[in-house]
Amino acid sequence: MDRAEIFLIWLTSQGMGTYERLIRTVSSYFAEELGAGISYGARRVVAQLQHLGYLKVDWASGHWQMRPSSVHVLPGGVALATLRGGRQASTLHQLESVGLFPKLISATGDGEFASYLPRTVLLEFDGIPDARDACSSIGLRFESIYVERLAANLSQIGYSDSPVGGPATTGAPLQKFNPVTYRYSEVGEAKADGLYRQQGFGLTRYWGRVDESWYQTSRAEGQWLACAGSHPELLEWDYLKEQKIGQLKVPAQLVFPFDHVEVLSACSGVLPQRISGQRHLFHNVPEGVYSALRTSLLPSLRAAASIAYGR
Repeated sequence: MDRAEIFLIWLTSQGMGTYERLIRTVSSYFAEELGAGISYGARRVVAQLQHLGYLKVDWASGHWQMRPSSVHVLPGGVALATLRGGRQASTLHQLESVGLFPKLISATGDGEFASYLPRTVLLEFDGIPDARDACSSIGLRFESIYVERLAANLSQIGYSDSPVGGPATTGAPLQKFNPVTYRYSEVGEAKADGLYRQQGFGLTRYWGRVDESWYQTSRAEGQWLACAGSHPELLEWDYLKEQKIGQLKVPAQLVFPFDHVEVLSACSGVLPQRISGQRHLFHNVPEGVYSALRTSLLPSLRAAASIAYGR
C-alpha cells in the first residue's frame, strides 16, 4: 500500500474538516513529492481528489467532507465500474470476498504515476443485478447511471442577475483575459466587455463586464463566458459511430467548473490526458454528457462533433 492510499484511508477516518487545515496537512504529508510551490501543489492535490470523487469541498463554508464509498458503472455499455468516495483499509479485500476483483490503475489520464494521488479502483463484473447484490452485501451503494445523473444536474453557467461594484480603480493593477490566447494582461482601465481580474492581499477576484455593468464571477465560469463564440471549436468530441461514445478535447488553458470536470472524470475514472497542441483529452465521454456540457456552458457555445475517432 503506497503513501497516497494510506492518506486516503486516513482522510476517510477523519470524515470532514476545514479546507485550510486540509491544505496544511497535504502540504506536510506530501512535502517531498510536491517540492517547490508546495502551497499551490497542495491545493491542486485537493482539487484533483474532488475531481475524482473522493471528497467534496464546500467553498462557501470553507469545509470539506468525504463522499460515501460507492461503486459506479462506467458509461458505454461496458461491464466496468469504479470505486469512488472514501476507502478503508479493508475495502479492497471486501470487494474480492464478494467476487468483485479490483484492478488498480493510474488516476492520471496519460497513465503516469502520480505519487500523491490514490490509484483508481476498476471493477469488472458479469451483470448489474449480481454486482448490485454483491455491493449491497458489504454495505456499498451501487449506481448504474451515476454519470448520467451528474450530467443531468449540471446548471447553465452565467452572470448573476444583479450588477455589483466593479474592481478598484487604484491599488492592484487590473488584468483582462484574452479569449484567443487564454492569457491575462494588464490594462490601465476597463474599456471593453470581457473578463477581468484583480489580485491583492492574497486574493484574486474576477468580474465580468457586460454593457458597462459589472458582475462577480469565478475564474472557471468567467473564462467560458468570455470565450463563448470566440473560437470555432472549444469542445471537440470525436465519437464512435455505433456507440455514440468518444473522446472530448478542450483547450488545456481553460478551467472547467468543479461539477463539470467531476462529470468528465467520472466517465473514465481518471483525470484528463494532456496531449500535443495544448489540449486536454477526456476519455469515454458519451453523447449525453457532451450535450449536457454544451447546454451548461451556453447553448450558443460553438463546438464540433465528428466521427473521426475509432473509424
